[in-house]
Amino acid sequence: MSLLDQRVVIFDGAMGTSTHALDLTLDDYAGLENCPEILNDTRPDAVAEIHRRFLEVGCDVVETNTFGGSRLTLAEFGLEDRTGELNRKAAEIARRVADEAA
Repeated sequence: MSLLDQRVVIFDGAMGTSTHALDLTLDDYAGLENCPEILNDTRPDAVAEIHRRFLEVGCDVVETNTFGGSRLTLAEFGLEDRTGELNRKAAEIARRVADEAA
């Protein structure tokens, strides 16, 4: 029986709002203000901490830090050639934190 058959499944909240709450600097964003996907590379610890906090308050599912992770959106920051890399890092961070919490 799947978890969905047993109860309501709780997903995490807004990653962007959560990154703002950490008071990260422009340097943390590698000078790319409003690009939380770069944090997968520059501050994986911060991204992991956000996932950890959501799991600690009872979320069943954490989503990757990839809301703006499309090639088109990342091109706005000159990161289109790093699309796969940044999305892969986001998945690795989320998976690691979820495994640690399991």
